[in-house]
Amino acid sequence: MKVTSSGPQTIQMAQGEPVTLDCTYTSSQADIGELDIEWSVVSPDTTKKDQM
Repeated sequence: MKVTSSGPQTIQMAQGEPVTLDCTYTSSQADIGELDIEWSVVSPDTTKKDQM
């Protein structure tokens, strides 16, 4: 699996605001079965837990 992004590495938005992530993925012949993609919300406060 190859994931490509031409956008910024970090996007900061207010909670509830819509966001579009500029990334694409390309599968190979070795990639079989279902594909699961997980996104995580990283807290800017390093003492707080991140969210999946």
